[in-house]
Amino acid sequence: MRHTLRLLTSLLLAPLAALHAGELRLGAVFSDHMVLQRDKPVPVWGLADRSEQITVEFAGQKKTTIAGVDGKWLVKLNPMAASAEPRTLLVRSGQQDRKVQVADVLVGDVWLAAGQSNMAMSVAKSGESAIATREPLPSGIRFFGAGAWQRITTAEVPKQSAVAWAFAREIAQAQKMPMGIIVAAKGGTRIEAWMPRSALMRTEAGRSFAALAEQPEVIAAAAEDARAFVPYPQTKLYTWRMGRALPATLHAEFIAPLGAFSLRGVLWYQGESNASRMEDATAYAEQLPLLVQSWRDQLEQPTLHVIVVQLPHYEQPDAEGGTRPWIQLRESQQQAVKTLADTTLVDAYDLGDPSNVHPRRKAELGQRLATAALRRVYQP
Repeated sequence: MRHTLRLLTSLLLAPLAALHAGELRLGAVFSDHMVLQRDKPVPVWGLADRSEQITVEFAGQKKTTIAGVDGKWLVKLNPMAASAEPRTLLVRSGQQDRKVQVADVLVGDVWLAAGQSNMAMSVAKSGESAIATREPLPSGIRFFGAGAWQRITTAEVPKQSAVAWAFAREIAQAQKMPMGIIVAAKGGTRIEAWMPRSALMRTEAGRSFAALAEQPEVIAAAAEDARAFVPYPQTKLYTWRMGRALPATLHAEFIAPLGAFSLRGVLWYQGESNASRMEDATAYAEQLPLLVQSWRDQLEQPTLHVIVVQLPHYEQPDAEGGTRPWIQLRESQQQAVKTLADTTLVDAYDLGDPSNVHPRRKAELGQRLATAALRRVYQP
């Protein structure tokens, strides 16, 4: 496990560590067409030469800091009102000819949409393209994925997460402001993959998986699975019930790079891969609060609202114990949310398909999540 995390960390930091004199770089979440969170301080960070003066300018604000001995720097812009006016975020070093510009930046609400395949499922694969595009497209909706932000046009809608798109569209129409969605989703992954090691080690189930992931044969299996996509039962990691990712690895890939980026809230749609055995489904009640707390701690937002999708109806005929673990997972989700402040559980039972773990009614679910957000987050 430690070897795997060291490897992932080195890969994540390699582009930054490889900076040569004269280079200036922003954190991975900053790119053209992005959305910054309104009404909250906005951290902006990156790397430069050690002890170099850095100036960040945006929307009439100008903040200056000094890079540390490791080259890292961070400033916080003051809270800003929502704005659909495209503006440029400018970062300059102590040398006037060295700068980085992020163009077409809006200010609105930013949500993180995370989970596994049902969160990742695109509008096109859900079969709801007609629903998603039948009304005029709200302006100012941007999605972040694969390391870049993009403006969502009619042609781009079918490629987006169906749940996240329906949610963003509803909120944008209701609030009349730009919407940014950061999609962090990978199919066939367990909750352990999305937790940092510090949170994993606080549960018996997490410690067990962390120890197992340090085995050389497990590390080799993960590497082999990464080279070619095959149905989950045919993966090498299937032998150890690991899902498609080792513990903590997706946290390192998707969550850690967000740093303390300001968000309005989180959508969490995951649990299917933890619902095949009773012991896993029961442990979820302890794991989910630890995941939420660890994310809030990293993001430095202790009251960040998290909306959890309670799994829809599914018979899972091939699972150990039949439907009992699935039912227990739903109960564990409910138990977890009861222990967490600023958290909402949205039941999707009636939107399920007894014979398909990937139900297609994603537009309805996204709308349901938006309704919950409008009630609990926008009108507290």
